[in-house]
Amino acid sequence: MKEEINLKSTNDLINSRINLSVLKSIGRTFNTLYTPFLGDKKIWNILESELPNELFKDIVHMKSDVIGHKIVNDIIMNYYPNEKVIKYHIIKEYLNKKDEVTFFEMNIDSSRVDLCRVNGKSIAYEIKTELDNINRIEKQVKDYLKVFEYVYIITHKRHIEKIKEVVPQICGIKEYNFKNGACNFKTIRKAIKNKGIDNKAQIRNLSSEDLRAVLCELGYKNLASNRSDREKIIENIGARKINELFKLAVKIRFSKQWQFLCDNFDKIMPIDIQSFFHAPMSPDSIYYKSSSIV
Repeated sequence: MKEEINLKSTNDLINSRINLSVLKSIGRTFNTLYTPFLGDKKIWNILESELPNELFKDIVHMKSDVIGHKIVNDIIMNYYPNEKVIKYHIIKEYLNKKDEVTFFEMNIDSSRVDLCRVNGKSIAYEIKTELDNINRIEKQVKDYLKVFEYVYIITHKRHIEKIKEVVPQICGIKEYNFKNGACNFKTIRKAIKNKGIDNKAQIRNLSSEDLRAVLCELGYKNLASNRSDREKIIENIGARKINELFKLAVKIRFSKQWQFLCDNFDKIMPIDIQSFFHAPMSPDSIYYKSSSIV
């Protein structure tokens, strides 16, 4: 679980030793090599191999008390503001809201939406950080508008003017910025409700189990075993009803994972949130000092 350590802040120590460009490079490397499901010993090996020698010597005394996950999380959160960092700051605003489910990375045709919410409305969020390019944003937004009622792009100020030029006016835009360790979001343009939803695309992007749930909701007892037959049944029930059932189906699909995340959010380290969403397990079984295991 998250640790409170009565030691000099790792962040202060690192910041005093290494310039920001090097820290960003280290954060990028950690983002590639690290997953929360690596053991503590393995993560400390990564720290030793990737941190400058003089810095590692300054923190190696922490090895017996501090799990490597914490140090990696601190470095990425403070010096490599990638998509995972922004996601953490977004979703903590939506925890434990009644009748709402938030979920990560749903495939929509040839795109994958970063973050979605269903709370009576369906909302898609595409995140473009200062580290990203926006070459695919037009195609991504086009796909999301096939199935979601509202679409937002959350981005760094360096991308805003270009995004305004290339995405439809109905798409909302939010700017993120960091100040005094906090991530703030400013609405540049509010999303307008999408009236061009493609119900066939909604059905196409549901899983077979989603389609089964939809048919059960409609009262079908003898479910068609063939996916195409299931799709044909649902296509004939009307656009408004299909949209409502699409939202219900994805809410059902992700509700247990979202509830797990809400229940355990304070025990999970920020960069690890999405990993625990996709593979729910007790944080206590992941965050431990190897030496404590007999």
